[in-house]
Amino acid sequence: MGEPGAFPVVPHDLASVDEETALLLVERLSDTTTKTPEGLLELPAGEGEAVVLGDTHADWPTLEQVAREHLEGATPVRRFILLGDYVDRAPEHLPFASLVNALLVLSLRAAYPDRVIALKGNHEAYRETPSLSCDLLRESDDAWGSPTVGERVLDLLEALPLAVTTESGAYLAHAGFPLKKDWKAALRNPTETTILQVCWNDVELSPTCGARGIDQTPINEQNLGEFLARSGTSVFLRGHDPAVVGKSLYHDRLLTLHTTRVYEERGLYLAYLPLSGRMRDLSGVRLRKIEPAPLPPARPFR
Repeated sequence: MGEPGAFPVVPHDLASVDEETALLLVERLSDTTTKTPEGLLELPAGEGEAVVLGDTHADWPTLEQVAREHLEGATPVRRFILLGDYVDRAPEHLPFASLVNALLVLSLRAAYPDRVIALKGNHEAYRETPSLSCDLLRESDDAWGSPTVGERVLDLLEALPLAVTTESGAYLAHAGFPLKKDWKAALRNPTETTILQVCWNDVELSPTCGARGIDQTPINEQNLGEFLARSGTSVFLRGHDPAVVGKSLYHDRLLTLHTTRVYEERGLYLAYLPLSGRMRDLSGVRLRKIEPAPLPPARPFR
């Protein structure tokens, strides 16, 4: 379950770190992070629970607090699953927060390779799909006068898997699911269409549906039911859309999570997902509302 003291140290004050040191950190992550050659992870049956986080959007203090609780606490969880969107929309009072949060996500994955799963969201697919901005590149340029560090971090984020399934009957992805019948093949060799469906798709009931400028087939009760039947799963946990966060939709089969102070008024949520047994719906999933973590003082890189 991970050795005590394994929790990674990530520089909070990137202004105090020179570009060479930052690049060494990124290269070390490139060498040690578990490689995932496919876009789909299929988790075997296991005891205990997985804690699932929605979008963290550069809120590294909250991610760090939640990760410490669940990876180092008295009763650490078996799996720690992040649903994407680690960068962009950073709170103004957290300088270089997209870079810090991305480095924290990648460092957690490297430190706990058997427990931490980080999926790709639309903001990590910046170079693969339509997107308005990428704070990683801007922050890198602000810190060191060059986008190099941001580009290397983006390389690692782009290599993250798109989706995960559990033996207990859950499918997890940032936003949606492939509409092809051979959904596994679509995830393992994703085209731009698949990435858009998995990372960008919206729920038909949401007010954001159709407002993002992305051509898509919205998630509705019918195509969700068809996908769950095809995939042999029972429930879908996702992030992406704060308008429906914390709401159980489509007969208790779809749940949206956000875990960032950026959308604090919508609520910050974690879900506890059983890894044993077989779920029929979301009734076995525990939902927990949390407060954003206090903003700590800057900590020097060591």
